Amino acid sequence: MRRHDPMPEPLIGWLLLALAVFSAVPFGGNRPTLWFIHAACSFLAGGALLLAGARRGTLVPAGPGGHPRRDLLIPGVACLAWAAGLVALQVLPGLGLVDAPWNVDPANSLAGAFRQAGTLVFGLACLQSFRRRRRSGRVALALLVAIAAHAAFGFLGLRLDAIVLPGEAAYPGYLTGAFVNRNSFATLVGIGLALDAALLVSPLPWRRSWIGRMEETLWRAGLAAIGLFLVAALVATGSRMGMMASACGLLALGLGLLARGPGSWRQAAAFCGPAILLPILFALRGEVLFDRFVDLGDGIDQRLALYRVTLEMIASAPWTGAGLDNFAEAFRFHQDLTVNPDLRWEDAHSSYLENWVELGIPAGSLPAIIGVLLLARILGRIRSTRGADAIPLAALGAVVTGAVHSLADFSLEIQGVLLPLVLLIGLALGPAPAASSGAAGR
Repeated sequence: MRRHDPMPEPLIGWLLLALAVFSAVPFGGNRPTLWFIHAACSFLAGGALLLAGARRGTLVPAGPGGHPRRDLLIPGVACLAWAAGLVALQVLPGLGLVDAPWNVDPANSLAGAFRQAGTLVFGLACLQSFRRRRRSGRVALALLVAIAAHAAFGFLGLRLDAIVLPGEAAYPGYLTGAFVNRNSFATLVGIGLALDAALLVSPLPWRRSWIGRMEETLWRAGLAAIGLFLVAALVATGSRMGMMASACGLLALGLGLLARGPGSWRQAAAFCGPAILLPILFALRGEVLFDRFVDLGDGIDQRLALYRVTLEMIASAPWTGAGLDNFAEAFRFHQDLTVNPDLRWEDAHSSYLENWVELGIPAGSLPAIIGVLLLARILGRIRSTRGADAIPLAALGAVVTGAVHSLADFSLEIQGVLLPLVLLIGLALGPAPAASSGAAGR
C-alpha cells in the first residue's frame, strides 16, 4: 500500500456512491429518520478520511501528491461560513443554549442543521475520495446506471400491482420512482440525462483498430439507449418544470462544448438543438400531459399567491428568518384566503425564497453563493481540459438543471436528489487540476 494513497479512499468512495444511490429509498429520502441515517454515514466516512489525512499530514482536500487544494479555497471558506451560521443560528438555539425568539421551532432547526451538516461532510468526503480520475470515471458510469435503474423501477411500479410506489396516491399514472413527488424524481432523471449526454459526446481513448472502433460503437450505442430511456422517463413524470430544467441543463452542457476550440460550435449547435426541442416531447405523452402545458391558469394564480405571501414573510424577518425547516409553521401565521386553505403548505415551491424565509436574506443567500462558486470552478475545469473531460461537463448540466428547477420547486431539498448531485460535483472537482487530462474512462 502506497504511503500517500491510503486504503480508505477507494473503499469510502464506493460507499459514498452507494449512499447517494440509495438515499432516495424510500420516499426520496425525505424523512427525518433517513436524514439522520444519511448524515451519520457521511460523518463516519468523513471521520475515516480525516484519520487517513492526519496520517499523511493534511486535513483538507488534497491533490494526488497530498498537497492542499488551493483551487477549492474560496468555495471551502464559503462552506465554513455556512457551517458556522448553522451552529450559531440553528444548533445552539435548538439545544436551548441560546435564546432565539425569531425561531418558530428550534427543534426543527436542529434536525435541519444536522441534515445540512451531513451534506457538507458528504461533499468534502467526495472531494477527498475521488482524487483519481480513473476512479471518478468508473463511479460516474455507476451513478448513471443507478439512475436508469431508479427509472426502470418506477416503470415496473406503473405496470405491476405488486409494487406500490410512494407517489402513486398523489400522482396516479405518472412516474415517481421511489419518490413521493414526481418533480423531484424528474430532477434526478435530468441529472442522469446530463451525465449520459456528457459521456456520449466526449472523446474516449479507444484503440486505433477495428476492434477499438467496434467497442466505441457499442459504447456509444449503449449510452444512446440509456439516454432515450431517461428521456422517456422524464416525459412519463409529467413534470413541466422538470422538462424545462432538464432542457436548460442540456443547453448549458452544449454551450460547454464550445471550450473545445475552433469548429466546436457546430457540435455545440447540433447538441443544443435537441435540448431546445426537448419540451415538445411532452406531446408524445398524450392529451393529459399536453393539457398540463396549456391549462396553467389556476396553477399559476395559486403559485403567484403563494409567492406573494412568501415575500411578505421574508419582509417580516429579513435578517434572521423563521428558523431552518420552519417554513410550514411560519406560513400558518401569514396564510390568507388567496392561498388554498384546505392544503398544508410545507414548502415555498422555490428553494431560494424558502431559504430567505427560514434563514433571512444574508444567511439564506449562502447556499446560492456556494453553488455559484462551485459552478465557477466547474467552468474553470472545463476550460482547462478544453471540454474533453466528460464529468465536469456533466456536472455543469446537472447543476444548471437543479438550479433552474429550484426556481419553482424544492427538488434540491430532497436528499435523494441532492446527494447524487453533490456526488457528481465531487467527481468533477475531486481530481486536482494538474491531473485533469483526457476523458473519463469507462
